[in-house]
Amino acid sequence: MIYDVSMSKGSIVQAASLQELQEKSIEMILGWMKEACEKRGVCTLGLSGGSAARTLYAALGAREDLPWDNVKVFLVDERYVPADHEESNQKLVWETLLRTHVPPAEHLCFPPTSLPIDDCVQEYEKDLAILLNGKSPDIVILGMGEDGHTASLFPGDETSIKEKQASVLHTTTDHFAIHDRITISLSLLSTTNHRIFLLVGGKKKAVFDDMRKAAKDIVRWPTKALDDEKTVWIFG
Repeated sequence: MIYDVSMSKGSIVQAASLQELQEKSIEMILGWMKEACEKRGVCTLGLSGGSAARTLYAALGAREDLPWDNVKVFLVDERYVPADHEESNQKLVWETLLRTHVPPAEHLCFPPTSLPIDDCVQEYEKDLAILLNGKSPDIVILGMGEDGHTASLFPGDETSIKEKQASVLHTTTDHFAIHDRITISLSLLSTTNHRIFLLVGGKKKAVFDDMRKAAKDIVRWPTKALDDEKTVWIFG
């Protein structure tokens, strides 16, 4: 796959508050979910971590109009820690989105971090392929770090960022306490039908502005490959 970062850029939504960011995000996500379910009978939803995501997932999980039985959930990335670890994205999802309404077990897909990491990556790739069933993900919820990373794809990691064949990768970082990560590849993320980036605070807006103005270098700015008409950047 060749990444064309000259394509139309993603749309920008400005929220006046965190509450409005949450409301606007839920409105978009529910609309996309219903669209996918009407077209295919199912919606695949990829989730990332982060404080903004936590509050959004809690609110989303409280909605009674979410088509739970037709939603398949997977993680965009995960820290290589036990599933009940405080830094686990899986734990975050169980405590928020899945706290009240739980989809059928076969509709949930999380990295099996109890396995050695290479086995974990291989098993997650197999499980994700079964979940997606040859289709592109319908929706992914993403963030962007102050260094410009998204998912667990870190600037400068050329091998991981440019990987074309694998859909799940083991990446590492020295900038955070948990070094080993499991992440969906940029190649798979680029096929997603709808992406929403949650960016909270002035620092994130400054990073976004730097990304938009920067040269078309996906190794420095992985989000360049995702800044297209399928993406909504929502600021709060």
